[in-house]
Amino acid sequence: MSTIEEIVKVEREAARTLEAATAEAERIKAAATAQAAQIAAEAQMQAERAAQEILASADARIAAEDAAAHEALQARLAQRAAAFDAQAGELASWLVRTVMNAAQDARAA
Repeated sequence: MSTIEEIVKVEREAARTLEAATAEAERIKAAATAQAAQIAAEAQMQAERAAQEILASADARIAAEDAAAHEALQARLAQRAAAFDAQAGELASWLVRTVMNAAQDARAA
């Protein structure tokens, strides 16, 4: 075999090896791209679930705070109503006494 034939043979083998390596690189690239897309989709789903959990937790916390504030407000309103009722009774008694005293003073005069 001549040197030229050997060079052509080696070049052909190198070209076939390069083609095979290029095809393998494209296959690996396609597989990596698909895997990256799957990982990105899973990460997006996890992020959405985490956001939903955070919102649900915040909603629950806010609802609990609102319920506690409402309960405290109801207690304050009940205290004020009781104080008003006590003062209203005392005021009514004072007013009746004052009117009666004024009526007695008017008759006496």
